[in-house]
Amino acid sequence: MPSLTLAGGAIFSSIILNHKSARARSANIAEFLEAPLSTEAFKEKILASLFPDGAERKTYRLTAQDWDSINALVEEKYRQWDWNYGRSPDFDIQRTRHFAAGIIDFRLKVKRGGAIENVKIYGDFFGQRPVSEIEDALVGVRYDKRAIEGALQGIDLYPYFGEVDRAEFLDLIYGPDEQ
Repeated sequence: MPSLTLAGGAIFSSIILNHKSARARSANIAEFLEAPLSTEAFKEKILASLFPDGAERKTYRLTAQDWDSINALVEEKYRQWDWNYGRSPDFDIQRTRHFAAGIIDFRLKVKRGGAIENVKIYGDFFGQRPVSEIEDALVGVRYDKRAIEGALQGIDLYPYFGEVDRAEFLDLIYGPDEQ
């Protein structure tokens, strides 16, 4: 499972999609080569196949206008919740983080359409209230940072987890890498 460690605390992050993995559908190109090639030599072979018989190779440099168009498309389409989660297949997320109060291991099952279907919280923190109340508050909520914040608004986290920063807790559920 992939893991990520950041300054200020360890974070384990794993997203598991319920379909054939990218690894299962891909291969290392080196396995198909007769002899090893450097990156430059491989690039040359690709260019030679695209421009046979010494055809002129033109390099296109992206202009500021091109970059503006690309960035606008990213904002309008690819950074939208619906594009990233709304049409996604079911997926599971597991994130673990060390807080002053202890380790919190957060597991979510998100169903197609982006609603949280199941939540399980594990850890070595000492809470006075059952974490099932937090789990229940998140079931049915759209997997979106604002929706998750809304579902937890007005809930004091201290009785469940001890000393936990709310913003860091929200980042555990909906990672900063997803914003």
